[in-house]
Amino acid sequence: MRAKGRNDPFDDMFRESLEATAAEFRAAMAQRLIPALTRVRDRGTPLRGVERYNSDGAARLRFADGSAFLVRPEGKAGLLPAVIAMHRGAAVLMTELLVEGGAMHAVLTWGGQHCVGCEILGGDQAD
Repeated sequence: MRAKGRNDPFDDMFRESLEATAAEFRAAMAQRLIPALTRVRDRGTPLRGVERYNSDGAARLRFADGSAFLVRPEGKAGLLPAVIAMHRGAAVLMTELLVEGGAMHAVLTWGGQHCVGCEILGGDQAD
């Protein structure tokens, strides 16, 4: 049996392999999601619902056209300001979509001056 040390070359190679595979998966997922996200942004499709997805802080965004995405909010307030605005009758829209490698970020805007950011984790099925 191998003694497990701090600088085990096998562990380093395994970790690098996993990271490379994860990066390829994120890039492929981004390429599949970009058309749907772009459609929501370009058409000005309003947000219709936000639901908690898991205990890790992820949420499901449901848009008026039936599309749904899993996101992780950025910032301390999370998506709460957008949810409050939506319930007060404001149109909350995805106005920006940033794609850098496999990472995707969106900005939700309402009232012309308020916004929140989120990381897109993936697509989801509308209920």
